[in-house]
Amino acid sequence: MSFFDYNRDIPNAPNNPSNDQPLMQINTNSIDDLINIDHFSFENDDGGLHKQVRMPIISGGAKPSGIANEILLYPKTISSQSELFLARDTNAFETQMTVAKFGNGTTDIPFTATQAVIGAIPGSVTYYVSYLPGGYILMFFTFTSTLPFPSGANTINFTLPSNGFPNNYLFANVSGRGVTAGSNNTFLINQATSSQTNIGVNVNIASASTINGFNVTVLGN
Repeated sequence: MSFFDYNRDIPNAPNNPSNDQPLMQINTNSIDDLINIDHFSFENDDGGLHKQVRMPIISGGAKPSGIANEILLYPKTISSQSELFLARDTNAFETQMTVAKFGNGTTDIPFTATQAVIGAIPGSVTYYVSYLPGGYILMFFTFTSTLPFPSGANTINFTLPSNGFPNNYLFANVSGRGVTAGSNNTFLINQATSSQTNIGVNVNIASASTINGFNVTVLGN
């Protein structure tokens, strides 16, 4: 955090200019230093433009007071992490614009994480996670089998990254990938085993097939 000295009401008309000169120099240098924190400062072709925008967390984490015909952007701490929020006018409703990090805790969305699947159909999973304004989280993952899919019915359960959805599991959809034979094969979300932290997929292979995996889309908040 930067602190800049500044002397208000300097220069002051009754003062001797030589007395005010050191204070004026402090003011002039502080203005340049202050601008240069998040903007390009003087003597730069991009002078006045932003280098970045930094917003410290508001003390107490309260939503700022809104004003009619204005949009507020501000940070708050969620689960020990800084997140960006938006509010409109004097409306008390807040829209969270960013989401906590997933996976190993060091990579922002989207990210990938691979895990082995234990069961009748071994393979690997690659997750992609994104955040939708309004508090929704969209997860997409692909399952790639390392062995041919066996005939018959199997349920594969997937543990969602970062403990899944903090509030609710809302919807999931699955589709097969790489099907070149066996048109009666089915892929269904197992609602009984699907939750905020886990997604179950029922795979029923009716005949020999070269299915190499499937894709799952999950929505929650």
